This record gives sequence, structure tokens and C-alpha cells, in this order.
Amino acid sequence: YAYVVSIFVNFAGQRRFTFRSDASLLPEALRFCVVHGVNIGVSWLIALVVVQWLGLHFVFGILATLLVIPLSTYVLLNLWVFQNATKRVKADAGTDSHGAAPK
Repeated sequence: YAYVVSIFVNFAGQRRFTFRSDASLLPEALRFCVVHGVNIGVSWLIALVVVQWLGLHFVFGILATLLVIPLSTYVLLNLWVFQNATKRVKADAGTDSHGAAPK
């Protein structure tokens, strides 16, 4: 149950603090859950390839997972899950703290 609870906490934190999204909650939450499901599959696949196919010690599978999952997660969250927030930040990049364009 802890993992399921952590998904909700993670989503709330990523949405509010990392990406500052104000887009529709449900579509972002569903995409976020898809990303976490994909992460589980990718983690399993990395372990399979490293341990079974390459014959390396399982620690190398863990290290590969520690490199791949955080990077791919950030990219997917940025480009797909919270895409509207990312577009808004890019559009606002040319304005000051009050929304005015620089002179």
C-alpha cells in the first residue's frame, strides 16, 4: 500500500512544486500513473537484460535502473504528463514577475 500512497504524494508534489501545473487534474493524474506503470516494466526489463542476457551481477542492474528511471521519468513528466505547464513556463519566460515584457 505504501507504493500506491507514494504515487499520490509524488504526483501532488511534482504537479505543485516541480512543474507548477494548473491544467486539468484527471488527465495529468492518469498520464502520471501510466508513467509509473511503464517505469515498473522498464525496471524489470533492465534487470532481465543485465542479469539474464548479459550475465552480470544484479548490482549492475540496480545501477542501470538508478540511472535510467529518474532521467526517463523527468523527460516523460516534462514532455507528456505536465506538458501544458511546461509550455506556459516557456511562454512566460519573456515576462517579468508581473507578467510584463521587458523593455
